[in-house]
Amino acid sequence: MAWSSASHADRLLVTRLFRMGRGRLAEFEPILEAANRIWKSCVWLTRERR
Repeated sequence: MAWSSASHADRLLVTRLFRMGRGRLAEFEPILEAANRIWKSCVWLTRERR
């Protein structure tokens, strides 16, 4: 975890890096696609509210 830059001092970035081989990428594809859909929904809602 890390605090973001001074421009966004109230945000906490929660990230974790782990290594995996290319062979395991197929296992994570459905999860990555779901996360992508959630992210795009959040962006769309933010723009609509603004």
